[in-house]
Amino acid sequence: MAPPENRPKRRTKYSDEYQKKYPFIRACSSSVQDNLYKFHCTSCNVNVSCAHGGITDVKDHVPSAKHIAAHRNSQRNSRIDAMFRKRSSSEDVDPTIAVETKMVMLLIQHNTFFNISDHLTSLIRNEFKGSTVAESFSCSRTKTAAIVNCLGDHFFEKLKTDMQNQPYSLMLDASNDTGLQKMFPVTVRIYDINFRRIMTKFLDINLLEGRDASTAETMFASVNNLLDMNDIQWTIAWQLAWITQMPMWENTI
Repeated sequence: MAPPENRPKRRTKYSDEYQKKYPFIRACSSSVQDNLYKFHCTSCNVNVSCAHGGITDVKDHVPSAKHIAAHRNSQRNSRIDAMFRKRSSSEDVDPTIAVETKMVMLLIQHNTFFNISDHLTSLIRNEFKGSTVAESFSCSRTKTAAIVNCLGDHFFEKLKTDMQNQPYSLMLDASNDTGLQKMFPVTVRIYDINFRRIMTKFLDINLLEGRDASTAETMFASVNNLLDMNDIQWTIAWQLAWITQMPMWENTI
């Protein structure tokens, strides 16, 4: 009698049904290798294989230390969002979250390395003993980066709304004139009603690639697409200016 064949075990494909029980997972991008046999955890921002046990692999991922820590941070970040929503008089903001957010805004305003937050966290907790807020303060570099992303979304939406309703000017720059890859930042000059003055604000940065990356047509198309995606009209733009390598404004329309 011939021995049985050693057939390879059949792998399990990801199913959208998994999301009904675990709403924090998604199907992997098609660019991910073996994407049909993996799921993407939005809490951890990682791709995990489900080829062995299907939904059981998802169940095994949930109690992992990485997932628990990521889920805890996402909950705290959602409380950071609450600081920028209109609140009723009875709704309070966690004082520790408020202080952590103010520290991150300080680092941003002074263009300081995020690594310094590791030192500040231990300094605040050790030197201000007796303060409930100080003793619960925890904002090292990883959390600082997460708060920055949260703040970035908030201030981008605020700038987008302002650009949809009042005149603005665009200022464009590029990393080089000859390379096949060009970093293309876009800044805005606009009146800020809170500060009561015209301010320069960062809008977006894009990577242009290819032989035509340095052409005015490609750069204009990039800006036009950015405004179109965010429902911002050209009709109220006052000025469009490119910054050249010369210490002066050129190519102003």
